[in-house]
Amino acid sequence: MSERSDQPMTDRESGLVLSFNGEIYNYRVLKKELANLHDFKTSSDTEVLLAGLKHWGFDKTLQRLRGMFAFIAYDPKSDEVMAARDPMGEKPFCYGLVAGDLLMSSDMRVFFSHPHWSREISLQKLKSYFSYRFVPHPGSLFPNVFKLPPGHCFRISKKSDFSEVPTKRFWHPQTTFDQESISSESVREAIENSVKNVVETSDARMGCFLSGGIDSSLVTTLATKYRSDLIAFTIQFEGSDFDESKKASELTRSLGLEHRVVPYGFQEFQKSFFDLIDCLDEPSAVSSIYPLSFLAQVARKEVKVCLGGDGGDELFAGYNRHHFWVKSMEPWLKQPNLLRTAASTLLNIPGTKSVGAGVLSMMGVKQASTKFDKIKRSLNVDNVRDYYNSVLVEPNSPLGEVFDLPDHLAEWIDDKYPLESLQLLDLLFYLPNDVLNKVDKATMAHGLESRAPLLDIDVYKLAQRLSHAEKVTSAGGKLFLRNWLDELNPSYSQQKAKQGFTPVYQYLTQAAKSELLSGSMPSSSSFSLFSLTHWLMHHEFEIIDS
Repeated sequence: MSERSDQPMTDRESGLVLSFNGEIYNYRVLKKELANLHDFKTSSDTEVLLAGLKHWGFDKTLQRLRGMFAFIAYDPKSDEVMAARDPMGEKPFCYGLVAGDLLMSSDMRVFFSHPHWSREISLQKLKSYFSYRFVPHPGSLFPNVFKLPPGHCFRISKKSDFSEVPTKRFWHPQTTFDQESISSESVREAIENSVKNVVETSDARMGCFLSGGIDSSLVTTLATKYRSDLIAFTIQFEGSDFDESKKASELTRSLGLEHRVVPYGFQEFQKSFFDLIDCLDEPSAVSSIYPLSFLAQVARKEVKVCLGGDGGDELFAGYNRHHFWVKSMEPWLKQPNLLRTAASTLLNIPGTKSVGAGVLSMMGVKQASTKFDKIKRSLNVDNVRDYYNSVLVEPNSPLGEVFDLPDHLAEWIDDKYPLESLQLLDLLFYLPNDVLNKVDKATMAHGLESRAPLLDIDVYKLAQRLSHAEKVTSAGGKLFLRNWLDELNPSYSQQKAKQGFTPVYQYLTQAAKSELLSGSMPSSSSFSLFSLTHWLMHHEFEIIDS
């Protein structure tokens, strides 16, 4: 075997064949355990995974893996194909049946070249896209094509009925929310170990995506303990109050890191939008994917791997919807029904929205009109699922119909533990479909590997045991990480909280008026429609009413 670890990799003795995408962070530990069983020819984690499948079997190997991965293995002895996707969904995995052929890949664009691939998309398939700004797993925009959910796997043989691939969950998230006593040190130790493992798996020059927020700042700070040659990369939104590059620069100066501040304005938006469309197997209305892609393109010129803070919001209750539930919804739901009904009626009076959005804007709230709509909808609910639906699902669709949350998410909701249920919904639905899909597409478009140390399984298990007071109070969310950052770098953490938005929506008005995009959309159209329209034109797909 080559030291380059070319794929697919074949074990000569067993004939086992492996195609693998990702990184196994604990592969050195696994390699030591396998040393007496396997004669290793390379230093790669691919061969360690192949050896594990050979000697331990499929199920036992999956339980030992720590990292991000999507892989397919074929065993000629049993004539069986085995496939799996990592627990958090950092790496994509899609499969589909086209003219009797079972296709599998990390990218559905591979399927487009099949001689019998249809260039049509059902109108029905687009409803979920307009509801969520993405098409959630296990579905896709295409007939008979699916996304393997995170933490799932399947085994099939030539005798299997390919019309229904039997997937099963091999990793089960926490569903009993016992608030056990747990020391802060044990959670911190788990996070530090994860950062160390992720950083030390690569000998190549490494970077960090530093947004100026708590998560990326903490990961960057911890990573400097193990790598002194890190480079931090930050987007600078020119002429915008969304810009946080100055805040990020303060941290890099205190840590002594090289820092690349990358200007991003309307011209860069145009370029990154059209560059990325070619790399998307489905349209994306997650606006931050475009500046992230531009930043990844710049970073790839100097590094092969970049660390990020993804997972901090889901594991440590950092989203506004978590904070709003604790600060506003819990006391609101205790009020008399008569008062709640009266308030709801008042908020629906014509003209109230403009006043309410104006007040929010004066308070410094970004996307004030959208925020007001979400607040108004959330005040009409009385349970966790309806609340999550009200803040996540887009209320207006060009198709005139809006989807609610998928029914299968109901099993993860326990109204006795609303905050934990919200976090779990984010972990299972929002994180893989929105956040991680965005990061993988934006980085891999330029051959850059992204890694998220906070999404380690052990970190997740311990974070679930933290009390509410250690995660979120009426004063704010993500307190555990915030307080830790305070200790590590007090002067930096006193800055304002991360904005959480990009000015991409502001660029749409300019885009509608520009010569390049003239006539493509009215300035009032949604970004979802804008993204879909150009994606369809670029890939030459047609929508059929079915």
